[in-house]
Amino acid sequence: MRDLDLEARDGIEALFETIVEHVPAPKGDPDAPFLMQVSTLGWRDHIGRTGTGKVLQGRLRVGEDIARTTTRWKTPEWLGDHATARREDWEVTGTTPERTTYLWVTRGLESVPVEEVAAGDIVTIAGPKEISIAIHCHFPNWWSRRCRRWRSKNRRFRCCSW
Repeated sequence: MRDLDLEARDGIEALFETIVEHVPAPKGDPDAPFLMQVSTLGWRDHIGRTGTGKVLQGRLRVGEDIARTTTRWKTPEWLGDHATARREDWEVTGTTPERTTYLWVTRGLESVPVEEVAAGDIVTIAGPKEISIAIHCHFPNWWSRRCRRWRSKNRRFRCCSW
């Protein structure tokens, strides 16, 4: 461990170096079907509402088709821990086909447009006509045989193991 009090430093570069050295890279399979959950909403002039969240798995390119799935808890007073949530506790309320029009990632203090994002990236997405917190954006054929096989092997994504 570095003793930051003993070293001469300018700014917070030493802190960033320590974070890079000790914090593990994000987990997620970039070859799995695309899946992200929107956790923050934003607005961009001339584009409209955007959604920001972490890509849990897979890759996505600008212009690719995705599906937008909305869910809700079956009982409004449900106060359980999300880690213990079971499929019986919530229900899918709708799935609509969508297309991505813009993708951004944050580099330093700037939001930078990119052509592709992958598992572990924090991304802002535009394209879906309706974006709200907790929607899932995913590979359009999430119900396909290939995805069912993948989901059966990877149950750690409880909220998405339909």
